[in-house]
Amino acid sequence: MDPSLYYKPTSQLVPVRTPLRALTPGTIIELHGRIHHTKRFAINLETGNGDIALHINPRFDGNEVVLNSLRSGQWETEERAPLTLVQGEEFSCLILVEKMEYKIAFNGRHLTSFKHRLLYSLVEVLTVDNGITLEKVQQKPPMNVAPTAEVLPSMPPSVTPAMPIGVGVGMPPAMPPQAFSPPPMRIQEPIFNPPTPFVYELAQGCYPGLLIYISGRPLTEPDRFEVNLSCGPYEAPMSPVAFHWNPRFHCKTVVRNAFLNGNWGTEEREGRGFPYKAGTHFDMIIQVLHDRFNVAVNGQHYAEFRHRFQPISQITHLRIGGDILIASVRFQ
Repeated sequence: MDPSLYYKPTSQLVPVRTPLRALTPGTIIELHGRIHHTKRFAINLETGNGDIALHINPRFDGNEVVLNSLRSGQWETEERAPLTLVQGEEFSCLILVEKMEYKIAFNGRHLTSFKHRLLYSLVEVLTVDNGITLEKVQQKPPMNVAPTAEVLPSMPPSVTPAMPIGVGVGMPPAMPPQAFSPPPMRIQEPIFNPPTPFVYELAQGCYPGLLIYISGRPLTEPDRFEVNLSCGPYEAPMSPVAFHWNPRFHCKTVVRNAFLNGNWGTEEREGRGFPYKAGTHFDMIIQVLHDRFNVAVNGQHYAEFRHRFQPISQITHLRIGGDILIASVRFQ
């Protein structure tokens, strides 16, 4: 990684001042550290002339987070959000740059948004001050979202495994015409050997009848990987996650969940065995129905996940990340 995008102090007390690459929509700034017994600390995005485009100021003496900007030496109108951090504990902070605003999250949960008052393109420096230990600062450039394309259906039937349903094998009966009408316009182009993390925009969103085929293999010593169907291109908490598929190798469990309204929901863990092996190829299929997702791995139905988010047409992106090498992703 470009050194200017990554800074790792040696567990020292701040202040820290580190240069940033030019901010553009989609840029994420990530901080990890530990809070000491301080009344408050500040995270600032500063311009080259000393203005502060974004001031994030957790205040333990007021149990709030104050957000503001500084222009020509004058503080502007404060905005406030509830404080969710705890003194003496580790914390993480994500700042997502969007066209109209910053989105801020602490410890994996969206905190608030802050509309731009100064041009984000003027920001040059990240500063952190007062009583915390900072372990890591990372600037992540905007993700390259794989494009969609209009192509003719390819993939002969011989390489299209059936979608197991329940305890049987095969496709479910056709839905009655009035139940849904999938968009007929485009078939999305298969992608082969993409890097991870992988982000793909669904051409027409999700709709009943959509099949997503994923082939790949876990790394030789994997911890976990995840497949997410999200309402936006970013990871939680910056985008809602309608369906989260998370194989965990240390406990040999596939966790299913959704991240909605700033919170993870109830985990679902039921399943027959653990269908993945370290370093071994797998094929999985996600079938979208009007009321649920069905998932098959290596030709066997494994689990279903009832929709917690509606309308599913607003599910716009597929994200795959973690300890996995992806061979192909395709749609039908």
